[in-house]
Amino acid sequence: FNDLHIHSFNWPSLIDIINAFYQLPIFELITATILMTFLSAFIAIGAPPILLTLFPSKLASSTLSILWTFFRVLPPPLTALLILLCTTPSISVAAVALAIKNIGVMGRLLNENLNHQDNSLFNAIKSSGASNRIAWIYGKLTPQSKTYLTFASYRTDAILRETAVVGIVGGIGLGWQLQESLSSFAWNQVIAITITFTTITLIGEF
Repeated sequence: FNDLHIHSFNWPSLIDIINAFYQLPIFELITATILMTFLSAFIAIGAPPILLTLFPSKLASSTLSILWTFFRVLPPPLTALLILLCTTPSISVAAVALAIKNIGVMGRLLNENLNHQDNSLFNAIKSSGASNRIAWIYGKLTPQSKTYLTFASYRTDAILRETAVVGIVGGIGLGWQLQESLSSFAWNQVIAITITFTTITLIGEF
């Protein structure tokens, strides 16, 4: 504790913070952040059921489980950097980087729920002459839809929070502007961005 020194910090005035809202393209940054969130959520939520519907076998389910485990351990900033090696920063890059991790999360949830589900409805539909895919959709996936979509709303809120990190790498949204403002020690802009991000996050929770 002898090496711990606390330095004074000159907080920007209220006028400086208000001016920061006029200096920054706030609406463009908010639009990019929300668009990134919904694009990522659309991919992350839609991919697992679509893949399982296309390949409803046990072997495919086991293979996808391994793939989703790999996706979950990849941090979104690293994924974005890897994607940037062959493309340029954009909303799509940041959205895909976020979606890859969340595909793993949503895929694991859906797969575990399906594995612990009673198969009586699936067997009844299949015994009536329906194809394996149709029986899987109506006998397994449909009963899990409410639980899956409920958790999907939570993951969408989590994705919104993660845009603050991925936006720095993707060069887009509030996260990117936050990094730029921090680099230039523009504390009035940092506070303005923090207020904006907190506001849209709270709106998302409600």
